[in-house]
Amino acid sequence: MNILQTMQNLIRTSFTTPKSIYTGIHSTFAEGHFFSIDGIPLAHMPVNWAPDEPNNVDGNENCTILHPNGTLADVNCGYVHPFICFKKRTDDMAEMNECGTIDREYQYNNVTGSCYKFHIIARNWQRAFKTCSAEGGYLAIVNSPEEAELFKTMHLENLRRTTTQNVNNRISFLGFRFWQELGAWVTIHGQTLKEAGYDHWAGGEPNNVKNADNLYEGEYCGSIDAGCKKVGLNDFWCKYENPFICEKQPVVVESSSQSSSSTSGPTTVSYIDFSVANTIVPRNYDEY
Repeated sequence: MNILQTMQNLIRTSFTTPKSIYTGIHSTFAEGHFFSIDGIPLAHMPVNWAPDEPNNVDGNENCTILHPNGTLADVNCGYVHPFICFKKRTDDMAEMNECGTIDREYQYNNVTGSCYKFHIIARNWQRAFKTCSAEGGYLAIVNSPEEAELFKTMHLENLRRTTTQNVNNRISFLGFRFWQELGAWVTIHGQTLKEAGYDHWAGGEPNNVKNADNLYEGEYCGSIDAGCKKVGLNDFWCKYENPFICEKQPVVVESSSQSSSSTSGPTTVSYIDFSVANTIVPRNYDEY
């Protein structure tokens, strides 16, 4: 089975109704000249355009989607579509870990029962949210004092590696924000902080400080202040860039080499059967 057939099979099996998906073929560098992200020209690929494609509507269609029937169409890169990630199998390919990913930066924690990754490259809150989602996780939520202490430790251990504008280096974004419609601080899963399990704010917070240069609106996004003796939550400007923590639930998958006996805790997959990973959460092309 070639990669085109594999992609078509994933389209058929991933959606109740087949959908078109983004591909890595684009003409963003030279309009009308389509290449893969590896620099391979479209003419060297075993795929055909759909009827009347490419049509470059409004002169602004530099990305491509693959239809369920295996044909291509050019589209505006700002449109939202599902996509598929591809990685070639190699002898030294990382095995899928207990977090359900080959990303070694996701680590399982026995105390909380979740997996975490600390992102040292600073992003604004919205970009942080999108990044965690694209990795199959979510912007981390504090559910207990123990988890709050864990986030503080992660922040302090990675402090020197972070790229952030925040001069006090105490802040990491988390998965909660102020929803003006509700007039309350709510997690990305729709719970109040108290319902989630941790609602201890840093001293004087939330205070909704206005930015001195009026570059940012009020402090409506959630973060952790790792400079407090007792870990405190903090409100912060959403458009400001900070490091952040992604959280992911572990997976329990039994590989073919394991017996059917019961096991406790997440099970590490010893063999990856496919080199194509399916991501059905829609994104525009620039959000990959």
